Amino acid sequence: MASHDKIVLDERAVAAALANELAPAAGADPVVWASQGSEVIVYLDSLDVRVRPGHLRASVDLASDDTGRVSQPVELALAYPGEPPNFAATTELGPAGDPIIAGRWGRVIQNAVWSAVLGLAGPDALGVAADQGTLIVYRNR
Repeated sequence: MASHDKIVLDERAVAAALANELAPAAGADPVVWASQGSEVIVYLDSLDVRVRPGHLRASVDLASDDTGRVSQPVELALAYPGEPPNFAATTELGPAGDPIIAGRWGRVIQNAVWSAVLGLAGPDALGVAADQGTLIVYRNR
C-alpha cells in the first residue's frame, strides 16, 4: 500500500460524531423525530459504537407508541486496516431490529452512521478502515 498519513479515532470520537448527526446540540437528552406522521423518541444516552477489524456497529434505542423502547442496530462493513484506502461500505439491505422501528427509521439511522463517518473523514480523506476499537482515516501525505 502507498504511504499515507492516517488519523486514528477511537469509538468515543465516532459515537460523539454520530450523536451530533442524530441530534445536534442535544447532549444526552432524548429527542423526538417526526416525519410523515410518524414520531419516534431517540435515546442518545443509549448510543453504543463498537469498531472491530472491517466492521463498525452502532446502536441506539428508539421508542414509539407501537413498539416501546427498542434498540436499532446498524452494522457497516468497512475496509480492513491493511487494504487500500477507500470509501466503500456495505450494510444490510433491510435494516435489522424491530420490524416497525427498522422499517420506518432504520435507513435514517444507517444514513446518520455513514454521514458521521464521512464527517470524521473530511473532504480530503482518501478513505477509511476499521480496526480493533478504532476508525482509521487515510489522508495524502
